[in-house]
Formats: sequence, structure tokens, C-alpha cells
Amino acid sequence: MKRISQLLHYNKNITQILLTTILITLAACQSDDSAELSPKKNITTFSILNVKGTIDTTNKTITIELPENTDISSLSPEISISDKASVSPKSGQAQDFTNPIIYTVTAEDKSTQKYTVNVSVKPSALSSEKKILEFSIMEVQGTISESNKTITLELPENTDITALSPKITISKKASITPVSGETIDFTNPMDYIVTAEDGTSQTYVITVTLEENKNIYMFTYNNKTYEVVKEAKTWEEASKFAIDRDGYLAEINNEAENNALFDEASKNAGIDTSNTSAPDGGGASYLWLGGNDIAEEGSWVWNGNNDGNATNFWKGKSATNGGTPIDNLYNNWGNEPDDYNSNQDGLALALTQWPLNSGHLGKASQWNDVNHTNKLYFIIEFDN
Repeated sequence: MKRISQLLHYNKNITQILLTTILITLAACQSDDSAELSPKKNITTFSILNVKGTIDTTNKTITIELPENTDISSLSPEISISDKASVSPKSGQAQDFTNPIIYTVTAEDKSTQKYTVNVSVKPSALSSEKKILEFSIMEVQGTISESNKTITLELPENTDITALSPKITISKKASITPVSGETIDFTNPMDYIVTAEDGTSQTYVITVTLEENKNIYMFTYNNKTYEVVKEAKTWEEASKFAIDRDGYLAEINNEAENNALFDEASKNAGIDTSNTSAPDGGGASYLWLGGNDIAEEGSWVWNGNNDGNATNFWKGKSATNGGTPIDNLYNNWGNEPDDYNSNQDGLALALTQWPLNSGHLGKASQWNDVNHTNKLYFIIEFDN
């Protein structure tokens, strides 16, 4: 019995030892399981559009600067985090980064860490562009020489260039002085200054000229300027045109001047004689001069500006009919004047003989009296 009792006691001890061992093992397992849950909760990389952000592990912030003009209202970052951790919002999820975004990283052990992500856009570089792209006045486009920084415009004859308002197009983000639309006196070349966004500037010189009238042939004789005007007008209209150009219808004082004017007009001015003919002058071609007897029949005066302040140079009809020069002043009549049909009061220089078929009344370069309402070309004289 004693032996049996000893065996039972021994088995009981063994059982207790086994139970104790099992309990210790279970406790150890539970302790190991708790130790394996990771507390790591870091963002290790953060990038947008292949641009890596700067991670401040102390302040738990991430900053990233994207290229200029990037739209940051919908961006999908790529995020790397600690093993066994998760992040919210998730990697690849589109976000509006107009304002800072909070990203929360949760570790395996359920602890969390917040990161503040700030996204900015690189400022655009200040533009250095400072060009005048277009410059126009009265719908006339200027010719721009970018290499010389000059602009030239040719406006219609008689344009008043003392008060013009150009329309100007310049480089983006640039400014110009004087401004587009400002009224400027272009009598002399004007400087226009274009200033770029970055503060640098460029000066353009603007020159405005007036078109030459292609119907005007200019020449000089004896240090005076003359113009042959190839526009058909009455004597009065021609006189007004001359006055508007600060001249007067030519007044011929000697044979040399007469020959010079005739030679220039007939040989060099490019006149189509068919466009300046007088039917009452034998069908010949003529140019108005500054003489007339409009005020008093038979009293021929030089009055090329039609102001009434005249010099009388001939009295009466043709020399063969009793006409005479006044104060021996120069004249070059053909067999004229004759006041044909009582209405020939304008003095004209003949470019062809008259009548055309015979020339018995006058030859080219001589003077004739014709109706002052004829539409003829004319010669302007200027006092230099």
C-alpha cells in the first residue's frame, strides 16, 4: 500500500509539473505574440509627378514643389510607408492640394502618426520679352525692323501727323510708353519704350512720313521748285490746289524759264497728253499757268494764287489785233489771245501745236487763252 501511495504521490507531482510547464509556455507564447506587432508608422517616400517630397521626420511634414503652371487641384501621389503599416488617404488616390492635406499612417500595433503634406508650384520666371509686334496708324501697318529697333509708316498725302493715335501690340506681360492709343505729334521721330516683366527695356524709334502724290512730278529750275500736277482741274481748282500746297500757279518771267518748264513737262513728267486737252483750244494739250483775264476781259494778269493781288502783263487780244505787253513784261503767245466765243479767260502752256491738224495758230511751248472751266493738268511754282 505504501508503494502504491508513493506512486500516486509521484504521479501527482508529475502532473503539477506538467501543468505548470504548460501554463508558463502559454504565457510565454502570449508575450511573444504581443512583441511581434510593429509600432512603425513612417512615410518613407512621397512623390507627385516623379517629384520627390522633402520629409521632415521631426515635425512630421512633407513639402514638395512642382513645376510652374502645374494644376494641383487633382494629383495622385505615390507613397511608401513602414512595413505592416497603412496610410490614409491611400497611395495613388487623387487629392486637391490647394490646401495642406493630412496623411495618417497606422502601425501594425494600431498606433498612428499624422503627416502634413504641403504642395506648392514653382513661380514662373519673369518674362524678358519686350517687342513691339504690331504698330499701326489709321489702319496703315508700320514696317518693323527688329534688328534696328525702328518702325516706319507712310501715310496718305496731306495727313495731319501732329495728332495721331497709334494702335500697338506688344509682348505678353510687357508695357509700353507712350501707351497704345495715346495721341502723339509725329512731326519728328518718336521713341517708344517697351519694358519687359523682368524690368529690362527696349527703345523703338518710330518715323512717320507722307506718301508722295504719284500724280505730281517735281523739279527745280534756277533754285526754285516746281511741280507738274497730273490731275485735271479747272483754272480755279488748280489755283486752290496750288495754294493748299503753299505754292501758286506758275508765273513765267522770261524765255529761259518758259523753255525749262516746257522741257520738264513734255519730256520728263510722264504726261499722257490726251488727258489734258482743251476742245476750244484747237483740240491741243495744255497745262494751266497762273495768268487770266477773269476780272477784266483783255487785261491779262499774273495771279497764280487767285488772291486779287495781280501783276498786269498784257493788254488786249493778239499782237496782230492790237494787243500789247505791259511794261515790256515777257509773253509767249501764239496767234493769241482771241477770246474765242467770248469765254476764254485762262492762260495755258501748249504741249502740242494747235489746231492739231495744222498748227497755224500756235506751236508747242507757246501760250493760248482757253476756257477756264476746261479740266487740265497744271504747273505749281514755289518761292523757296
